[in-house]
Amino acid sequence: MSQFIVWAHREGYPLDRERMFVPDAVERYITVGAAHLSVTSRATRRSDLRRFARQITTKAPWTPDPPQLRRRRTIEPFTKDQITRLWEIAHDQSTEIRRRRFTGYLALGLGAGLHPHEMWKANVGDLETVHGYLCVQVRHGNHPRTVPVTAPNDLVLGEFLAEQAEAPILAYRPRKWDRSPFHEMLRKADIPPGCPTITPARLRATWMVDHLCHEISMGGLTRIAGFTSWRPYTSLQQFVPQPDDRTLFAQAARR
Repeated sequence: MSQFIVWAHREGYPLDRERMFVPDAVERYITVGAAHLSVTSRATRRSDLRRFARQITTKAPWTPDPPQLRRRRTIEPFTKDQITRLWEIAHDQSTEIRRRRFTGYLALGLGAGLHPHEMWKANVGDLETVHGYLCVQVRHGNHPRTVPVTAPNDLVLGEFLAEQAEAPILAYRPRKWDRSPFHEMLRKADIPPGCPTITPARLRATWMVDHLCHEISMGGLTRIAGFTSWRPYTSLQQFVPQPDDRTLFAQAARR
């Protein structure tokens, strides 16, 4: 509260609660004076200020609360340049085990779009050749399925086939008390400054967009992705090139 008062005084608002604790001042403070804070922190601070202002003023023109500030929920896929950089970092790890974990993580995410719990449970024995293509057999969870591994990720996973079937592909077993096991795994890796943030969700989004850009059927992608609804992923359409009207109409008319 004191930070708002100091800011408002510097902005020229009079030291009068009826003229300082007004909606315009609070909103401007959140937009300008608190711009350095995260979305969550700004939302909390705005809520606190509005509630306090209503309690100490009687004439200020307060109206119902505006819509809450929300986080951006769209997950942006990695760009081609970012993917190239991630593979460079993966291959430049200082030890063999770090290279194994990093390359396995990227290959399972970018090549098969696995969910986090599916990555942890994927063993070398789950890699099988089906119809001439290397695939990951997802045997656990609610969506068992066979997922073909996209090139060139299949070459990376193919290097693990000489190992024992029960060997985990990630060569890492998360501890039960790890709140963010992928963060813990990467914390032990050699991550240079400027490395893009790597999460299973972002790897999966990149995998899905790549398939959509190659015009895979929606039903086919639904099958190998292991989900029953497209709703959580509709935002990814913005990253897929759309045909112009002439091309679209020709496709729709099928002439």
